[in-house]
Amino acid sequence: MSRPRRLGHLLLIAAGVGAFACNDYDIVKQPVREAFYQTPRTRVDLLFVVDDSPSMLEEADSITIAAHALLEATVGWEVDLRVRAVTTSHTPLADWQVVDTLEQVPDLAATLAPGSDGDRHEPGLAVALDATDGLREDALLHVVILSDEDDRSDGPVTTYTHALAELSPAGVAIHPITGDLPAGCARDGLAADPAPRYHEAATHTDGTPHSICSASLDTDLRTLSFALTGLTRRFALSSIPDTGTLAVWVAGASVPQSAHHGWTWSPSDNALVFDGFAIPPAGARIEVEYALAHPEAGDGIRHLPEDTALP
Repeated sequence: MSRPRRLGHLLLIAAGVGAFACNDYDIVKQPVREAFYQTPRTRVDLLFVVDDSPSMLEEADSITIAAHALLEATVGWEVDLRVRAVTTSHTPLADWQVVDTLEQVPDLAATLAPGSDGDRHEPGLAVALDATDGLREDALLHVVILSDEDDRSDGPVTTYTHALAELSPAGVAIHPITGDLPAGCARDGLAADPAPRYHEAATHTDGTPHSICSASLDTDLRTLSFALTGLTRRFALSSIPDTGTLAVWVAGASVPQSAHHGWTWSPSDNALVFDGFAIPPAGARIEVEYALAHPEAGDGIRHLPEDTALP
């Protein structure tokens, strides 16, 4: 009679072990959820320095179109924007003015048409420094210089970049729209000399150079508008995702995975990178959900081989 009881006891143990083994492998992993916030940089003082020498006659129309695109895009970011414009001959084009509506953009862009009867000596960096009176201490200063020749200011480039940095403690960046390095550029009747001094100024201030000969100068300057705001395009994730499971929301709205007006994942720094209209606006909450690419690494759960003997 003892033998049946023994067999039943063993069956119960086997059932228990089987249940334990199933539980070990049937654990459902919860997805990783993260949230970020787009830190706003609300004050921007934008200074245009426009070459008005005779050689700029061919660039006048493209400058006006590009300036319109830059201003329109920057206003769209809803920053506290003020704009001033001056020529390399020290002629004022527009004094500091708040620009907060798209209706203001056409008239302001039109004032940036520089003419072509200015001084042939173009000290753009010196002019920028002279035009900084009235800066707001808590505003980012961005200087956009449009010229088909290099800077001819008297002092070293660092003299001007250091002075501008002291006048703008919140930060300064110089963005030259000039001839390319090393040989300049030419396109459809436009031509520009190389501008090593302006490019050096951009390097010292983390500015963004663009070619004045670009066939897509208006698009280039729309892209530059993002740099003006100080907003972030990249958000680093805490874990390596299974990219097929990534889901992204900005301010509660789902954002598509796309290299244009969407997001992509950058494997080099494990970051989400936003583009175009998908770049989160100031103050927006960014939410991300994904499964781990390698859930067995560091997940705190012990997975036993199938042939492991249980006690």
